Amino acid sequence: MKQRIVSAFGIGFLLLFFIASCNKKDTHTLTNKHIDSLSFYTHAIQKKNCSSKNRIKLANLGLAISTKTADSILFYQFKLKAQGQLNNYLIALNTSKAYLNLVNKITSKPHIAYANASLGYYYLKLQKKDSAFLYYNNAQKIYTQLNDTAMSTQCLLYISRLQADFGDYKSSEKSAIKALELIGDNFSPNKFCLLKKLASSSRNQFNHKEAIYWNNKALEVAKTNKDSSSIIQDNSLSYRDLKQYKKAISIFDSLLNHPINTIKTKARLIDNLAYTKWLENKNNSSVIPSLKKAAFIRKENKDWNGLNASYSHLSDVYVLIDLETSHEYAHKMLSIATRLQSPEDKLEALEKLIKTGESPSELKKHYNKYTQINDRLKIAKQQEQHHYAKLKYDTQKNRAENLKLSVANSQKDLEMEQKKTKDLYVYFSLGTIFLSIIAYSFYHRKKLAQEKREDIYKTETRISKKLHDEVANDMVHVMNNVQYSNQSKEVLLKDLQKIYLLTRNISHQNSRIKTGTHFNAELKNMLDGFSNPSTTILLRNMGTTSLKSIKKSHQREIFRVLQELMVNMQKHSQASIAVLSFEKKGAHYTISYADNGQGTDLNALKTTNGLSNMESRIKDINGTITFDSKVGKGFKSIIRFKK
Repeated sequence: MKQRIVSAFGIGFLLLFFIASCNKKDTHTLTNKHIDSLSFYTHAIQKKNCSSKNRIKLANLGLAISTKTADSILFYQFKLKAQGQLNNYLIALNTSKAYLNLVNKITSKPHIAYANASLGYYYLKLQKKDSAFLYYNNAQKIYTQLNDTAMSTQCLLYISRLQADFGDYKSSEKSAIKALELIGDNFSPNKFCLLKKLASSSRNQFNHKEAIYWNNKALEVAKTNKDSSSIIQDNSLSYRDLKQYKKAISIFDSLLNHPINTIKTKARLIDNLAYTKWLENKNNSSVIPSLKKAAFIRKENKDWNGLNASYSHLSDVYVLIDLETSHEYAHKMLSIATRLQSPEDKLEALEKLIKTGESPSELKKHYNKYTQINDRLKIAKQQEQHHYAKLKYDTQKNRAENLKLSVANSQKDLEMEQKKTKDLYVYFSLGTIFLSIIAYSFYHRKKLAQEKREDIYKTETRISKKLHDEVANDMVHVMNNVQYSNQSKEVLLKDLQKIYLLTRNISHQNSRIKTGTHFNAELKNMLDGFSNPSTTILLRNMGTTSLKSIKKSHQREIFRVLQELMVNMQKHSQASIAVLSFEKKGAHYTISYADNGQGTDLNALKTTNGLSNMESRIKDINGTITFDSKVGKGFKSIIRFKK
């Protein structure tokens, strides 16, 4: 009896506290009827000046005494909204689960869809992307059945974002386009975000022209100056990636003094403008004060992501000026990347540290750290993509419950197998495998280090020879003309331009090549780079002939051979059109080259180092290369090799 009196007193005290906190002016007297009335809680919880914490407490009191499902649903919704406002994502996730269990009992589709979308949202906030993807898919299917276009579109937007995070850009684009088709010509606040997502997916696939197209579409529906400015900035980055530096610089420059710019945005524009100017002319050291200014602003405003980018750009610029300073900025970038817990940025910083050089022990330390982070990142991405692939299959086949049962059975089987592995023979086998892996790893790393040293020596020798044979001779020729002849400025400028093209080609021939899945885009960018007003480069069937699956060593050799062909065309052929055709039959690849240039005597040409280098490279990958040329008949070459 005494406990009941105390409990009743406690409830009465809580109610008086909530009424006072939600509305201090409300001084009416409470009765037993008010205490027992659910309408009282509903009224109190909806008052504008009632805090989120008090709403949660009132919702809990309402849930404690509600007997009807409809009342419970209402209080769960109030509770979820308040928990979200307080960023209590884990608690909100558990509330969403309880809410889903409740509405599943009454099989109310609108509420089931809402509960699934709520679970997707809070799983995403907790970075549980695989679970978020599953529940957003569940919600989207139900909203489609209910013909709720607005909520179906909202779910598709989140699904598209998650698919892009998983690296499935094609599916991400399909989801975004499906959402846009649902919207049609109607107004939707999601339309802008969907178009931006299509632009982002295109840029992540190195299709920068497509990214600009979708960004321009987003610009048409942008409602604020801030959104428009963001789109224009993204476009300028795409123009920069396309090496249209003047256009990118013009855009950055026009945005710089815009009145709506925040301090963070202004620093970003200053940094991007300066870095783009440097990319246009890597001898332009006048950009350094602007880069430092942007870094200072970002540091003062604790914009760590922006500061990370500033240190990256400063390290790049100083590579050609002062290696020690470049090294210092790479160290600073590594520190910020560690603070941000960004493995990708750590890898970039370590790569810069290795590139700028230190003592052998420091280089080894950085290389080992780079390898560890890279391996961990690859494993994490593979696991994430594996989980996503299973979830994608399950959502397509409606096998969610079967998957749970399968996982449970697999867990039991795994536990049984773990007991069996206590056998001594298994331990011995595992030990043998472990020692073999260590021995192979040591041998492989040693071999790679030796090959790297040999490659560096060959590269340095080749660069030295090219500088002596090509650039130095042309420089002496220009100097003699300046001193002893009265040639016009136009002639001298033409000679200097020739020297510039030679040095640029040497730089391109010895730059790092992106291999693997990025190889097609890397090769296309290189070949497109030889197009100019006087020469058109045509690529046939390159998009349908994927070279990304061949060995990375093969990719590098093919890249260099095609680069050598393009350099020879640019230097000697005077062609107006050059065509490269790509073909794949089974495991066999054929690349054909032809131009309409002046041609040459093939017997005399075969004595040159260029053709010998190409033949040697193709021979290294067990392929063949043939040449066909006659004076006035252009130049042809056919490369054949196996995957």
